[in-house]
Amino acid sequence: MKTIFAVAALAAATLAAPVSAQDATGGHYEWHIRQVPGPNKSNINPRVRVWVKDAPTQMAACDCDMMKADPADCMKSMSGAHMANPGA
Repeated sequence: MKTIFAVAALAAATLAAPVSAQDATGGHYEWHIRQVPGPNKSNINPRVRVWVKDAPTQMAACDCDMMKADPADCMKSMSGAHMANPGA
């Protein structure tokens, strides 16, 4: 009886591995309108739910003088003294 449970547990682990290996992160579902040939009597567009991978994050293009001089300092947070006098 123990061997049956051991074999069943092993089978469940090996069969579940490909399902859990799928990478579901890095995307989202969207509704897309599907084109159907012929007349549309109901006037309702058929929609289908599709998985869309997210684009990799990119840094914004910055052409400021500070970024050209020292990119590492440009992205640092400002200290309290600089933030106190924004117009100065």
